Amino acid sequence: MHEIYRMIVCDLDNTLVDSKKQLSAATIQEMIRLQEKGYLLVIASGRFIHEIEPVAKALQIEEHHGIIIACNGFEIYDKKDNSYHRFTPISAKESEELIRFAKSKHCCTYLYDEDGYYFIQTGSIRRIMRIAKHLFPLFRKLHPKIGHGIDRYEQMKILKEEPHFEHSFQKLCFLSHKPKHIVALETAIHRRYGRTYQFFYENPFVSEITKSDVSKRHAVEYICQKYGYEMKQVIAFGDNGNDLLLLEAAGHGVTMKNASRYIRAQANHITEDTCDEDGVIHYLKKMNL
Repeated sequence: MHEIYRMIVCDLDNTLVDSKKQLSAATIQEMIRLQEKGYLLVIASGRFIHEIEPVAKALQIEEHHGIIIACNGFEIYDKKDNSYHRFTPISAKESEELIRFAKSKHCCTYLYDEDGYYFIQTGSIRRIMRIAKHLFPLFRKLHPKIGHGIDRYEQMKILKEEPHFEHSFQKLCFLSHKPKHIVALETAIHRRYGRTYQFFYENPFVSEITKSDVSKRHAVEYICQKYGYEMKQVIAFGDNGNDLLLLEAAGHGVTMKNASRYIRAQANHITEDTCDEDGVIHYLKKMNL
């Protein structure tokens, strides 16, 4: 094992998995090898736990007592002691208020609970989606990301624009066909609620919101405190806005070559290969772990 680093933290989408959401055989083999050498592998994703589990199974995280971080840091599933830890959720009342805020800024909201995904549309998006449905077969052929987005949309339950909830949520996701609407929404929420919430940008058209104590960085710091590690012993990989705080705090934070120009501009280290070229494992091999 490397004398400095003990923990490897990897984002999933467009980082450890490729643009088609697949793990390469080489990545599986290398990540298992590193776990067998004693490195603690942590998967840290914006996805929900049930969406991460198939990847964790392929990487044999349970057998090697690794850890899953889900929903941008809201939930930790520790395979070492089979425990869960959750940070602060967004209450039902807060969710309803935030959805109204989103509507006032011409943004849609989608969210998830154990019954599945829900989508609250604005009038403009509803009209766009009526037209877009006829073009879904063409969109799927254009790019894998678009296809996965369509698949998720088709699985969603469409709710009335001002729904009533009985339970809390891990995160809310906002989207608009105009990036300026997302920016206006963030500004309005911060003006109203201060730093109660934080935003993570998936792309200019999609943003996610959590409570302020929820982030991948906070989750990794919790794991370090629990097991006696230091952040300087962490190698972290990511490609998106929800990775920035972690990449800045880790002992060695690495941004993917395929990340956006904005994310790469803030990077200390960048992989030489993209997620479609096994960028993570090539970088780790060059570190001689």
